[in-house]
Amino acid sequence: MKRPIAISIAAAFLTPIAAAVPASAQDVGTFTREDLKADIEAFLTSSEMARVRTSADRGDPYSIIKVVDALDKKYSGNSIVLIEVKVRYLAVAMGKGYGPAFFRMGEMVRLGQLPEGGPMDALDFFEKGAAAGDADSAIAYFKMARDLRVCSICEQGPRGTETKLIEQVTHSETAAMKNAGVFSNEYVQIRRGIEDRTVSTYNVEKMALVKKAIGLLDQDSLKANWDAQSFLANAYIYGVNGAKSIDLRNGKFVETGDSKFMNADPAKARPILERFAASKEQGALDLLSRLYLTGVINGYPKDRAKFISYTSQLADLGNTNAAYRLGHFMVAGDPFPPDFDLGAKYLYIAHEAGSARATLDLARMFYSGRGVPKNEATAFSLFEIAGNRGSSDAADVMAQYWRDGIGGTANPMRAEIWAKKAKENRDKEAAAAALTKQLGLSPI
Repeated sequence: MKRPIAISIAAAFLTPIAAAVPASAQDVGTFTREDLKADIEAFLTSSEMARVRTSADRGDPYSIIKVVDALDKKYSGNSIVLIEVKVRYLAVAMGKGYGPAFFRMGEMVRLGQLPEGGPMDALDFFEKGAAAGDADSAIAYFKMARDLRVCSICEQGPRGTETKLIEQVTHSETAAMKNAGVFSNEYVQIRRGIEDRTVSTYNVEKMALVKKAIGLLDQDSLKANWDAQSFLANAYIYGVNGAKSIDLRNGKFVETGDSKFMNADPAKARPILERFAASKEQGALDLLSRLYLTGVINGYPKDRAKFISYTSQLADLGNTNAAYRLGHFMVAGDPFPPDFDLGAKYLYIAHEAGSARATLDLARMFYSGRGVPKNEATAFSLFEIAGNRGSSDAADVMAQYWRDGIGGTANPMRAEIWAKKAKENRDKEAAAAALTKQLGLSPI
């Protein structure tokens, strides 16, 4: 029977390095095994590392983490010798219940850097780290818990991307299928029962993992940590998506909002967000700004006053996107009544910070006289700046400006230059929009 990974690791690294590694083992890169051992020893005894290494050797968990992180920064690759050194240090820190050590061990397991252990073992390390109050561990546990391809009955294919569920088949079902013809109704019914039970086992486990993850994020020791609380707030607002049963039966792990490991409960996010917004946490201000702008989440209706309050606070902290967002929607008059003075103020702030979108909005305002005195000269000057900053719409305007001689003199050559610039800008905008969608971000 395979020993739990924590026991296996502890046993493996209580022995000296030379005894733990086969003589034939070779490290990646240009170092041989002995060369790397010597180089690591020289690094750890250098003036840069000597003091912290001494503290680490005495068992100080904080110093141990500094040593492990320094080794990761200096050496690349997954050589056996390097892994041994890191694990031996981390085992000491874990023995003292130090959360960051569990996180680093969990990451090594998750990334397949150890000779044994899989995703569920990584989850075990992250859970222990989170229970010790480590935010990185709690976040890592949550990310794995919501990952459709992480479960105890998930089997990874040779390329690491081909996942399938290990069917939960009883001995009696195996015997019954052998006796039934492959195309018989009895065989089909048995197979469907196995598939249903397997999918049910998967969903029950994933729901339990997500519930555990929420509990880890919600513990008192992490209440003041925005990184952890932002994941918790987003989980409450949007829920945690699962996959359709039919997709799972067909080996497709496709996330869908039609199936949930955890249903949304947006009201639980409000005290979290308001607490951090009160302390000027930009992430909380940004999320509240978007929620009260769109009004698409239950419990967060479109609210002009709250949108202005949260967005202006964020913009005043130097956030250019927030300055543009506030300026744009206060000028647009949709979905809220306009405030041209406020809009122009924040568009100018974003323009001064280099925002092409803000510069374009200002150009349109001066061109049409919307909220400011009409001034075509200023407008075209701003269109030119916006075009050079990457706006395809502004570049189109400048191409037409020179093509039609709007300024008094037509210049086909400049018109062609701006037309090419417009295409280049459009291609870049499309690529940026695709990346934004892929990352699940909002463009505004």
